[in-house]
Amino acid sequence: MPRVRTNHCGSSHRVAIAAAVIAVWTRSARADDNVVDHEVDVGDGCDVDPRPLVDTGRTLGGHRYIPFSLLDWGFVVSAFGATSGIGVIQLDPKFLGRSFRQPRFDLIGLEETFSGSVALTPWLGIHLHALGAGVMAKALRADVAVAAQALYGGEGGVLVRLIRTANVQVTASVDFGGERSKAITPVLLPGSPRENRNIWSIRPALAAAITLSPAVGLQASGSFDYVNPDGLDAVHRWTAGLGMSVMMTPVPVTVMLGGNYVHEDTSDSAATRLVLVNSSDANRGNGEVGVFYNGRTDLDLGGGVVMSIADDDRRYFGYLRLDYYF
Repeated sequence: MPRVRTNHCGSSHRVAIAAAVIAVWTRSARADDNVVDHEVDVGDGCDVDPRPLVDTGRTLGGHRYIPFSLLDWGFVVSAFGATSGIGVIQLDPKFLGRSFRQPRFDLIGLEETFSGSVALTPWLGIHLHALGAGVMAKALRADVAVAAQALYGGEGGVLVRLIRTANVQVTASVDFGGERSKAITPVLLPGSPRENRNIWSIRPALAAAITLSPAVGLQASGSFDYVNPDGLDAVHRWTAGLGMSVMMTPVPVTVMLGGNYVHEDTSDSAATRLVLVNSSDANRGNGEVGVFYNGRTDLDLGGGVVMSIADDDRRYFGYLRLDYYF
């Protein structure tokens, strides 16, 4: 329960203080017992600061977790946020199923994501992600193979917390997605260079968080993704990842280091032309480094770099992200 320091003020101020304490207690009851002790300070002017340092559902064993881009999120929270990314894709010509004299094609990629989630109970939540992304040729020689591709859509799902102890949490989720891909691929000439497809997916996942100390936390996740592009054979994707976050002191930042391994397979070679979907019959390794400000319990603000190496392409993306928890 928060502590309140008071000076000798009138009864109206005491009523205000009592109301602030009740508000803090009510909010803490909704915070799943994750409350950081905080003093509601009353200064000489009897100004009450009713803002408690109440955790928003993502603190475990004293460590406050931040989502990785490469891992499934294992906490039931209410939040909304946005992520902007830009990067380079280095594409091997065999990705397109043909031989070229060029050793590789360089593409520029852009991505914008908006997300929101609601904790219906401390153990049950829903979330939604909206995505817009695109790639375009970086040089004229790349236009011969891949001119541009755009992808937009979203996914939504349900999270269920399965296990919660003082230092360990395990959450299961299932997501359903729908996206629209529009591509201009001149290499397909003399046929139509335009490819427009709907892409449907379902992805069950497990995510875990383990707190080693208040300063150090681990996140791990595994998922299976069934992707079904219209007119093409389905793509099966297995993903396993691990990440570590370190809360630094006295500087209020969290340093994050993580990665995952992805295996994809499909029997339809045409699916490999969906550059943004990564459907390349590939074994892919991804790494992520991020730095985020952690001075507020209700805010994540920072960015990072994601590096991806597969059988026939390499990707280097930087991103900025803002998440607000309530």
